[in-house]
Amino acid sequence: MKKIAMLVMALFAFVSVATAAEPAADAAKNKELAEKLMTTMKISETMTRSLEMGKKIQLSMMAKRLKGQELQNMEELNRMMMDLVSKELNWEKLKVPIINIYAESFTAEELEAMIKFYESPVGKKLLEKQPEMQQKTMQLMQTIMMKLMPEMEKIAKDFAEKQKKPAVATPAVATPAEKTAPAAAQ
Repeated sequence: MKKIAMLVMALFAFVSVATAAEPAADAAKNKELAEKLMTTMKISETMTRSLEMGKKIQLSMMAKRLKGQELQNMEELNRMMMDLVSKELNWEKLKVPIINIYAESFTAEELEAMIKFYESPVGKKLLEKQPEMQQKTMQLMQTIMMKLMPEMEKIAKDFAEKQKKPAVATPAVATPAEKTAPAAAQ
């Protein structure tokens, strides 16, 4: 009986150790696959290109709305802000956290399927066309935002004026219980 109990305990210990090792192995495999996916998708280049495109769009929007010294001042401010953003939102700083996010969000099978897709002719075509599509999408959004700007400015102005007005005190309305309560003794 003791031998059976010892055998069961040894088997339980082995299964526990093996089961604990599986998630670690799965996590390592997922991280490896996630990194391969990021490389296949050319995320580093995409991030750099997106930041540069964002800079150009902001400068273009400012140039349409501002002139002279005001434009120069805003361009300088924009450059300083974008330098900060570029310094903090670069692939080297974001690589490990993004890989972890993908590794935690997808199974190995899903990551492998995504890699397979991006290595396929259609996936490669998507990656090739993505910068152009992104630029066209940004231009579309910029056009829409420029059309909305006067209305947004009016909303902001109206809101600011509303905030400046002193609050008008509304007279207190007696509740039914207060209306029927006997008058206080004088």
